[in-house]
Amino acid sequence: MILSDKATAAPSTEPVTLAEAKAYLRVDFSDDDSLITEIIKSARRRAEDVTNRSIITQTRRAVLSEFPASDFYLPSGPVTEITSIQYFDTDNQEQTLTEGTDYLEELDGDTALIRFLERPSLSENKIGPIRISYSAGHATVAEISPNIITAIKMLIAHYYDNRNPVVAGSEARHEVPETVKAILNRNHSIAGF
Repeated sequence: MILSDKATAAPSTEPVTLAEAKAYLRVDFSDDDSLITEIIKSARRRAEDVTNRSIITQTRRAVLSEFPASDFYLPSGPVTEITSIQYFDTDNQEQTLTEGTDYLEELDGDTALIRFLERPSLSENKIGPIRISYSAGHATVAEISPNIITAIKMLIAHYYDNRNPVVAGSEARHEVPETVKAILNRNHSIAGF
């Protein structure tokens, strides 16, 4: 059903500032500012992956292979707005569904429920013929759970101190420390996937 769910516009701000990250790292020089800024983004994205949430406001797009037969929950909440639902019809022309006529939506804090009232025929020339554009995430840092902020800071420190990925077999990857996993898993969203 869901083929992908990705940010199409990155957040305009991060949940941890450069100054906060440097204080947490006990870094009092500016030589690593660019590196730390990139690590902040990576840590936020990793926290979003683990929790299945959008931590700070961003624009996202979910691509579906077909119209769901029943109610559908968007992943990566909290969803604040469904901007559009578009699909490619049998003539391979993009069409836009209308809320209230073609679908109903219910935004309820963490989750966004969509009930499709119409299920038009889809193009067979597109692997993902349905595209849902939406906004998700907390509007301010004050709305984010302090546990998530702590976990992001811990990830920043881990990534800063361990700049080379862990090698497992023939695959290199950045492992998330168990303490960070435990904090983030308590904030995991089951909506969507």
